[in-house]
Amino acid sequence: MPDPTDLEELFEDLTEEGLLDEIEEDGELGLEGYEDVIADAVDDVQPGEMTFAPDGGSVPGTYYTRAHNLTDAILRILGDVEFETTTAGGLRRTLPLAHPQRPSYVAVKARARGMGEARLAWVEASDFEGNSVAAYGEYPLYKIDVSFQQPPYAILSDDAIDLEALHWFEDDGTEFGAGLGGEIVPAEWTRYVYAQKGKSVTQIVTAQGGQLVLHDDGETRAFNAMPSMRLPTGTFTLTWFRVPYRFFLDAKNRFDRALGRINQSEFFGYEEGQLYLDSVEATPYCPPIPGWDLGVLGFTRSTEQHADIRMTFHTRVQTAAHEVTPSNPSFIANGFNLYPTAADPSRWLYATTSSTPPDPDNPPVFLSYEMRRLFKDPLVDPED
Repeated sequence: MPDPTDLEELFEDLTEEGLLDEIEEDGELGLEGYEDVIADAVDDVQPGEMTFAPDGGSVPGTYYTRAHNLTDAILRILGDVEFETTTAGGLRRTLPLAHPQRPSYVAVKARARGMGEARLAWVEASDFEGNSVAAYGEYPLYKIDVSFQQPPYAILSDDAIDLEALHWFEDDGTEFGAGLGGEIVPAEWTRYVYAQKGKSVTQIVTAQGGQLVLHDDGETRAFNAMPSMRLPTGTFTLTWFRVPYRFFLDAKNRFDRALGRINQSEFFGYEEGQLYLDSVEATPYCPPIPGWDLGVLGFTRSTEQHADIRMTFHTRVQTAAHEVTPSNPSFIANGFNLYPTAADPSRWLYATTSSTPPDPDNPPVFLSYEMRRLFKDPLVDPED
């Protein structure tokens, strides 16, 4: 058998066994659905070396493709997400290649190496955005070494994403899209989203009134200090992977609108009001194969980027000592809008702005937002 590190020897072996003819004729070797990606069909060429550890693993794979199919092969292996969304504002994803032996492992990196005798290929000078020599060496066949890893999130096809009808309310209590059966939102939070519970802490706040009393063997005496109250708070993060960067970059992005607000409905197992969106940050990057934009001067390379978007929430899971139902359904009498009393720290009560007489329909400390809308294209059904 040929030495797997000697590409010339491997290319000759593939030629002698007629495999290159098969590649040219039907475009595939035992990899149904991936016509341009050629499975490794030479015994012992690729060592079956897999790496496993308590915190993950890595599995290799090798494929072959013709030069004119290289770009398409890379996209089929690594997957892709389009910059144009569906009419409902959902993403159009091409899923990455899964390893046939370890189907929970998907392709995360690909390395292509030319095989055979290179020919000199020329391109138009106008194709370059910078200075370059307008020629390169192109090989008849490319060997693609792929690294497969297990992602910490679900990978689902576009067809597996449900369309949900959301009934949510603006700050004045008006239902958005009332009479239309709710706003249609693709359930993008069910894929490519990694949920992580972070550090939990206890905040100590001091009441602005009241007094403590010390009890000493049946006697009591005043203690000159304001009562302290404990506010248990946790951290919860969601990282949404491989998203068009414009979801965060656009001036109409929904993340800025949701900042400083609590969840209006149940979200990732947390009841309404128990999640407070504290911060959002995005890590942009160029896709492995850039797209093309059509302008007045013809096609130019697209500068649109992908991004991983990280949302950091604070959590407070306390429930009210007794139920309050504000007339405005966007006012949430739960979670972060509850506060303990100095007299009995175990009782958490709904707090609003003050008025005379007190009115439970006054605005609470934290306004709410329908967090599932964050996963929809901001240019589809904008709020203004």
